[in-house]
Amino acid sequence: METLLNRDEIKPLFSGENKIRNEADLLLPDGSWKRPDRLVIHGKKVQIVEYKTGHKKEAHKRQIGEYEKALSEMGFEKIEKYLIYTSEEKIVKV
Repeated sequence: METLLNRDEIKPLFSGENKIRNEADLLLPDGSWKRPDRLVIHGKKVQIVEYKTGHKKEAHKRQIGEYEKALSEMGFEKIEKYLIYTSEEKIVKV
């Protein structure tokens, strides 16, 4: 896992230079909650990181898309999304 997190493409997400929220609850307008694994926040920009074990599924893209929608409604203007498949050591920028 350490090798995976040290890859250049995602290393800035773990540098500690930005505001980090791990498993922070997002309250949606309908009263429901979402809980992304990691949010990296810098100003009006946020990066969503979702960890997965197992294989890629379309449901993962839908899930991270729901987080994107909620964060957009909260006022974030630039949103990047990353799915990190730990067992396969793959990074997918959505």
